[in-house]
Amino acid sequence: MLFNRTKYFRFISEIFLQQRRSYTEIRQLEELQRLYDLLKHESLSSTHGYSKKMDPNGIFSNNELDLQKIKVYGFDFDYTLARYKPALHSLIYDNAKTFLVKNLRYPDQLMNFCFRPGMGARGLHLDIKRGWLMKVDSYHNIQLGTVYRGMNAIPDDEVIAAHHGTKLSVDVVGYLGRTTNMFQFVDIFSIPEITLLRDVTQ
Repeated sequence: MLFNRTKYFRFISEIFLQQRRSYTEIRQLEELQRLYDLLKHESLSSTHGYSKKMDPNGIFSNNELDLQKIKVYGFDFDYTLARYKPALHSLIYDNAKTFLVKNLRYPDQLMNFCFRPGMGARGLHLDIKRGWLMKVDSYHNIQLGTVYRGMNAIPDDEVIAAHHGTKLSVDVVGYLGRTTNMFQFVDIFSIPEITLLRDVTQ
């Protein structure tokens, strides 16, 4: 069923004027409507607001929600619309570093460290017992040559001896990262965490 715009997109002032309103309230509603129309026009005419492949009329909500008593609502943009600047990683790194020093009594010289791009990657696994970072493929195979403790590479023979080969069991890897043996860094926000972990371990 197509959405009838003329029926549902009436002016805010028309909706509220059905009840008795003061002159000030009417002016406020008209100003809100004017501001809404302006922002809507800017959004729809923006060249970088959304992809040209996306049909703006095809975006809709799957769930009905009565907004009558809702005063404020927002959106979770992670992995969808948000574009994060490189400064975000430095911010996460610095905040985590400060927390370690001020709250967990890590050495003060940790404050001299700074985030360096390229020291971590999304999807790495941490062997919690040994403090090793490694790449593990979708079949639970350790990728030899990718295992590090801090900044130091772990020799392949040591990795094979520690894990009795390169194949990890489901018990070791866990399901959806839930295990006491391994932890997987799954999102872009974990990249500064990986970098800080390597710095602290080193």
